[in-house]
Amino acid sequence: MATAKLLILMVLIKVASASYDPSLPYYLLFQNRLPGQLNVHCVTKNNDLRLHPMPPGADYKFFFKLNFWLSTSFHCRFNYVGTNMWQAFETWRGPGFWFKDSWPCRQCTWMVNPDGFFRAQENETLVMIWPWRRDPEKYLVESKLPESP
Repeated sequence: MATAKLLILMVLIKVASASYDPSLPYYLLFQNRLPGQLNVHCVTKNNDLRLHPMPPGADYKFFFKLNFWLSTSFHCRFNYVGTNMWQAFETWRGPGFWFKDSWPCRQCTWMVNPDGFFRAQENETLVMIWPWRRDPEKYLVESKLPESP
């Protein structure tokens, strides 16, 4: 009984917290700054956002809200069409119910260019996070996204 009361108290504190507003959306923006097509495929545990082909100069943006446990996570796979360049990584992760991770950006921008993947949070400067991978034989094995139900 004491555990249940403690859990309820923690949930109430969490909801009352100024840093957690479930009514506000988050978004991810991907910018293709490659001279060719970029394919983007993102999934969460519960949703498959499908493949999005992006011609040069195109942007792809989607909005989302956090789940109750604040554990929403997006895994994306990228392929620079016509080359052996690819990458796959977690592009966004919520802090989790126990706030073990710091709060992620509300407005995350990923710019993709020939050097790699650059991220900016809100109005910050872009910072390189990931280079391209150039080993196509590993693409199908290592870039496998988590299964969606």
